[in-house]
Amino acid sequence: MEREKQNIKRIALLKFREKLMAEELEQYRIHLTGEYESILPYIRDGEGHYSPEKTEEVIEELVGYVRLYHEYEADCSLREQEEMYGREWTEAGNVFPGFSEEAETFFRNFFYCALRISEAEELCDVDGEDISGATQTFHDLLWFSGDHYERQAQLYAGEAVAEGLRNNYDGMKGIYRPASWLVHLFTGKNLSDLYPEDLQKKYIFQLPVEMRNGMERVGCKPSEYFDYFLDGISSSAEQRTEKAAEEIRERFSEQEKFVESYLSFRSQKYDPAYDSLYVGGSIDKIAMMETACRLEDDVKTAVLMFLEKRGLSHLEDDDTYFTAAALLRRAGKRVKETALRDERRMHG
Repeated sequence: MEREKQNIKRIALLKFREKLMAEELEQYRIHLTGEYESILPYIRDGEGHYSPEKTEEVIEELVGYVRLYHEYEADCSLREQEEMYGREWTEAGNVFPGFSEEAETFFRNFFYCALRISEAEELCDVDGEDISGATQTFHDLLWFSGDHYERQAQLYAGEAVAEGLRNNYDGMKGIYRPASWLVHLFTGKNLSDLYPEDLQKKYIFQLPVEMRNGMERVGCKPSEYFDYFLDGISSSAEQRTEKAAEEIRERFSEQEKFVESYLSFRSQKYDPAYDSLYVGGSIDKIAMMETACRLEDDVKTAVLMFLEKRGLSHLEDDDTYFTAAALLRRAGKRVKETALRDERRMHG
């Protein structure tokens, strides 16, 4: 029994130190990438207000880097195919899809929504809480681009549960949490109601059993669940975000553009047609699906290029990069030497 207690303590210590070391290494990497540099100087004017013009310039540059990255990937793919199958294969039209207008729209919408959310400080801190999870740094673009939902069905479940809890979006992930809240704030619409009826019936099985059974019993929508089954319970999320909602309505410009951009991005990121594309799907649609799947990698590359151009990232600087790599290797060697001395001391 005593040994089990000791082993449990050891496990707790090992997991804690492993997590701590991972965080230290992450900080080391961040110092090189510059991703936690403030994004505000690039999307606000001299008076500290949101600037549509500056934001558009940032979007244009970031999309340009994504396009360039796609061209690089296409060139690499072309060379690989020629090596494997010969030039005749590529001359027959079997090449990596180019950067289509649809893909450009997809990235423009993402960058616009991500930058607007990151800039809005009312979303970052609401009485010690936050709605967006944003840090107002370039890291926000990386976090928001993450593949937080595998399929549209999972996104529907996240939206439906949030709306069933009287628009408490705390349980949602990534960009979908603040964007869903903003769309509801600006339009009064519930995103789960926007799905075609056949998809709502199909996706309802993604909901928690208790919620699904309750909805089927009384015949209500997800957004009506709170009123039927949780009436009288105070929603802390409502109280916490009421002040932010008032400020956002007053200060957040281009509200219609945000709603349109997010809904367009959302529909391209999670098109239900993707579920069956590899069986008779068009080349263009498959290319768009693959573009949506690689969002995180494309955004990361674009952000690194943007930061490097302004001297905020140091991955391209030889002195800084190789010094950092040498220090890391030296630290690793020192750890091995220390561990070896400890081992000898224990068994000596």
